[in-house]
Amino acid sequence: MKDKKGVIMYYDILEQLEDFDDRDFRRIIEALIEYDKNGTEPSFTGEMKVAFKFIKASIDRDNEKYQAKCEMQRQKIQKYWNEQKNTTEYNCIQKKLDIDTDIDRDKDIEYILSYLNEKAGTAFRSCRSNNKFIQARLKDHTVEELKAVVDKKVEEWKGTDMQKYLRPETLFNATKFESYLCSLGGVKQNGNNNSFFNNQKRADTTTKVGDGVYKI
Repeated sequence: MKDKKGVIMYYDILEQLEDFDDRDFRRIIEALIEYDKNGTEPSFTGEMKVAFKFIKASIDRDNEKYQAKCEMQRQKIQKYWNEQKNTTEYNCIQKKLDIDTDIDRDKDIEYILSYLNEKAGTAFRSCRSNNKFIQARLKDHTVEELKAVVDKKVEEWKGTDMQKYLRPETLFNATKFESYLCSLGGVKQNGNNNSFFNNQKRADTTTKVGDGVYKI
């Protein structure tokens, strides 16, 4: 859950820690934050282990609710674009964009790789091991969505210990990408599987709220 901004500590949960001294109280809180961020459990024993397990259950419930909210948002976006497919205008545009799709998709992959290198200061080459992750995400997401995830993670990780994860296999991993994208809120959708290069010719009726991030 590295994309989250924090963990909720309820008053009744904190009451369970009142009997611990400051040192152990701090250790438990730090352990809970680490668990929420990276899923790592501490090697506590005795009362500290019991307290951690009790609060951990609450964190797990909150994370399940968070994931359910992300999934609901994804379904709403998908429903919107499924409805757009039924319009004559969409079908005409889609028919035009289907021409030379493979060539355009290769250009999109090279564009995203170049964009990542520019923003993160990396030098990833266009090769199967890198391209396959980008290609897989472009099957269900737009170039603007991939760019938005790159922007977000570069902002959070560049110059930190997490900088090493600014790479295609992490950013565009199937499970992690959905989580990263969900944390962004509304991202511009240019139509499912539409090429970035062809999309530049379309009229943009969305509202820009940031670099690569739009309100639908």
